[in-house]
Amino acid sequence: MTQAFGKAAREPVMRAERELAMRLEAMSKDGGLQLPITPGPLFVLLALATGEADFVVLPDSRACEAAAQELRRARPGGYVISERTGRTFPPRTFGSDYPDNSVPRYAYVHVSEQGMMEIVSGELADKAHGLVVGLGLIEQSIRERDAEAMRAAFEALEVDGPIVVTAALLRTRDAKVSSPGAVSDCVGVLHVPYVTIEPRCFSARVELHAEHLNQLVSDLWTEVGRQVSST
Repeated sequence: MTQAFGKAAREPVMRAERELAMRLEAMSKDGGLQLPITPGPLFVLLALATGEADFVVLPDSRACEAAAQELRRARPGGYVISERTGRTFPPRTFGSDYPDNSVPRYAYVHVSEQGMMEIVSGELADKAHGLVVGLGLIEQSIRERDAEAMRAAFEALEVDGPIVVTAALLRTRDAKVSSPGAVSDCVGVLHVPYVTIEPRCFSARVELHAEHLNQLVSDLWTEVGRQVSST
C-alpha cells in the first residue's frame, strides 16, 4: 500500500517524484524515448526507488543489467519483448519483436543507470475507429506479466523500497478518445501533449502487485476523461 511520510522522510520521495516528472517531460519531446515507437498515444509506466534523505540509490552496473533482463519478461500492451538488444539500442533497453524486428517498435523496456524503470507501449488506438477507447490491454499485461517483472527487476537491483511509480499517456495532442462511460459515438479530443497522474509511493517492492499498479492505470484513464470533458 502507499505509505505516509514525515517531513524528513518525505524529501527523498519528493526527489524521486521530480526525477519521474523530468523524465516524462523529456519523453514527451521528439527524440525523448529510448526507442522509436509507432505513432499514436503511448502508455508509460515509470518507477524509481527513493533512496534516503542523505543519499541517492545508485545501483552498480551489473545490478542494472540484471534488472533489465528481469524487466524484459514484461509484455507491455501484450507485445513480446525481444530476448536480444539491438546494436543501436541504448544500454539496458529491449524492444518488442514486432513489427518485424525493425524500428519503430510497438513497445520497449529500459532500466537507467540510476535504476529508473520504463515500460512503454504503443498501438493503443482502436484500429477500426482510430480512437483510444480504454486501457484494457495495458491492465491485462500488468496482471499477467508486467507487475511480476517489475518486482523481479527491483529485486535484481537489490532495492526493496520505498518506490515511487507513475503512469502517463504520451503523444496525446489531438488524440481522439471515447469518454469513459459514454456511448461509443461520444468522442472527445485531447489538447495536451501528455496526460499523467500524481505519483504513488509504495513502501516495498512486494506492494508492486497488479491490483495496485492497475489502480494507477484506472486513475490515468479517469484523468483522460477529465481532460476531454474540460475541453
